[in-house]
Amino acid sequence: TQLLVGNQPLIYENSSRSLVVVERQSVQLACFAGEYPTPRVFWRKPNSAILSMGNILKIPAIKKEDRGDYHCISENGVGRRISIKVEFPPVLTALQSHVGQAINYDAYLLCRVQANPQPAITWIFNGVLLSNNQHYVYAHSSLLSMISKSVYADYDTTDFFLRIIKMNSLLYGDYICRASNFLGADAIKYDVFGKYCFHKHMHKIECISI
Repeated sequence: TQLLVGNQPLIYENSSRSLVVVERQSVQLACFAGEYPTPRVFWRKPNSAILSMGNILKIPAIKKEDRGDYHCISENGVGRRISIKVEFPPVLTALQSHVGQAINYDAYLLCRVQANPQPAITWIFNGVLLSNNQHYVYAHSSLLSMISKSVYADYDTTDFFLRIIKMNSLLYGDYICRASNFLGADAIKYDVFGKYCFHKHMHKIECISI
């Protein structure tokens, strides 16, 4: 039992704090404001409208889009920030799934991965698991070398690049980027094909698929 003397606005310690949950899990946040008379409480996310009124905010089946900070605010202005991290299986996007390149030029495949926790990444060519060698390079390095992992404002979205070194006819075919964490896996396919480039005019190079 807590005695409230006069106007001493506070948020009780039995209110929710930061959470880590799994996608599609039901989530319930609690926020209890102490003052007499008891003030009303509302919920909102940063730069958004009010989500709900009352001490309890229920999210029946949380989605990855629901992650982030939630603020419970009492009408007297006292509030608390509650951070929710949502764990979810990988979701992959290929910004370009059909990649053409001429012989003796490098080709780059971009695999954009959204996942939490961070997944393991593998690249596969015509059914064979790839490793770094004289034909392929993939690693976490600088964007300038195009062998990169770059984290965007969306903290769990990552770009992975595969560099195919000096294309030859044996390196054309189907490539797969695969990502997995303890919640699941996803994969995306790339078609890498040949191109023939020639000088059409003095200052213009034109390429055609072969």
